[in-house]
Amino acid sequence: MKDSGHIKKIVDGIYHLILDNTHDCRAYGKILTDYIRQNHLPPHSILILDGSANDCSMLCNDDFLKSITHFYAIAYILGDKTTERTKWQHARLISEKNIGTRYFNTNEDAFNWSVVRLEALK
Repeated sequence: MKDSGHIKKIVDGIYHLILDNTHDCRAYGKILTDYIRQNHLPPHSILILDGSANDCSMLCNDDFLKSITHFYAIAYILGDKTTERTKWQHARLISEKNIGTRYFNTNEDAFNWSVVRLEALK
């Protein structure tokens, strides 16, 4: 599933984005906003947001925060660094903007939850 800095469609309604420090928050906001607009994503879509390799701070760009509200739910991957304070700060900021956010350690867990969640919407 690794495809840094780009949104990847996993299956209909489930998308994946890795936050990996190759872009700043403003760039990720543009990536998300452009992808949503260009692909006419329905609002019942789910985003798997992999923040496990990212050292984001609490300072998120408004475009990024606004774009995540488009998704029905977000599966936020913390990875194995769940003891790091900055990971939880960023994850909490995301969940404040999208109340459908849940936290996971692995891509597999995030994907499985996303499939079940998407099926529940049908």
